[in-house]
Parts: sequence; C-alpha cells; structure tokens
Amino acid sequence: MSINYYGSCTGSSASKYNLWVNVTQNSQDANNNQSNVTIKFYVKRNDGYTDSAYNLNETENSVKLTVNGNVLVSKNMEMYTRNCVSLLLASWTGNIAHGDDGKLSVPLKAEFIMKNKGLSSGTVSSTLTCTTIQRKSTLSFSSLTINPGGAVTATVTAANSAFTHSISWSVGNKSSSVSLTAGVLTSQITIPKDWLSVLTNANTATVSVT
Repeated sequence: MSINYYGSCTGSSASKYNLWVNVTQNSQDANNNQSNVTIKFYVKRNDGYTDSAYNLNETENSVKLTVNGNVLVSKNMEMYTRNCVSLLLASWTGNIAHGDDGKLSVPLKAEFIMKNKGLSSGTVSSTLTCTTIQRKSTLSFSSLTINPGGAVTATVTAANSAFTHSISWSVGNKSSSVSLTAGVLTSQITIPKDWLSVLTNANTATVSVT
C-alpha cells in the first residue's frame, strides 16, 4: 500500500511547485501490533520550467519530518530543484505502533525551509493511516445450552495464529477459566453439579462467557 499526502509551498513562485509525502506500508507485524513503513518527502517544479529554485548552502536550508509528535528526521541539506527533478528532502523507514484496537491513524508533518525567493518553505500536514491489524478473536459454541455436570465445546477463530487466548465463564458467584496456547483453538466449558447452589428459585441460569 502506498499513499501520497500533499501540502503547499511559500515563495514568489510557490504555486509552481508540488510538495508531497509518500508513505509505503512495507509489512505488518500482528504479534507486535505494528506496521513497517517508508516515508519519503519530495518537492518538484510542476510547470516544466528548468531554471527553478536552488540553494547549495546547506546551512541555510532545513528539513523536519515528524510523526505522532516524534521527530524522525531533522537536518540541513543542499536543495536543487532545477531541471524539474523530484528533490528527495527526507526519507525514513521504521516501525510504527498501532493502537490497542489495531488501528493506526497518527499526525504527520513534513516541512522545509530554503533561502530562496521563488521557493522559501513548504509544509505537509496530514494524518498517516495504515491497514488495521485485526486484534479481536471470536468464539463459538457447539451448543448454547448445558446441563449441570455436562460440557460444551468452545471454538476460537483466532485473529492471528500466534495469539494465545483465555476463556472465562461464570454463573452467579461460581467461575472457571482456561488458557489456550497459540494454535490451540478448542476447549471444553464445563458446569460442575455443585454450581447448582446458585439456582435458588429458578430452574435455569445464564452462563457468562468471555
């Protein structure tokens, strides 16, 4: 997946330049809930005019790339946009953590300053997003009713094959649980006969399963 985020420039010829950030989602790690991305920041003259802005004194030019409040790139550099080149201002590759819900949507800001009247600065401000990493497994049962002393089979549909799971069930103040290692997707849910003590004035009770 590759997405471009566009911004704008300042200077007397600002409208003649395109400014953008390209984000490529290289891979995802469901176990660690993170995406590996490559972020590239570009500027380019857009009208075919070859004699465009440049400044080869790197101390007068600066670039900063920030994602989710973290500065990933901060540097000085020579800047040369002549001959309509796509000038690569910054590049970064690394892992970005997703939220607990598996979603990734964080602030992105890329900016540069160049000492040149025609093209003096530019900023891209947007929201970086990646494909959501599924974080929630689902649970199904061989039956929705169970008699005391009996059992039903609980089957996990794992969001990721490396996930471990814990199943807990309770009736009133009675409870039990089981832990499943990665790759183990079924377990028996049992209701011991001594749990009948929670049935005071009823013939049935609801089993809560998490």
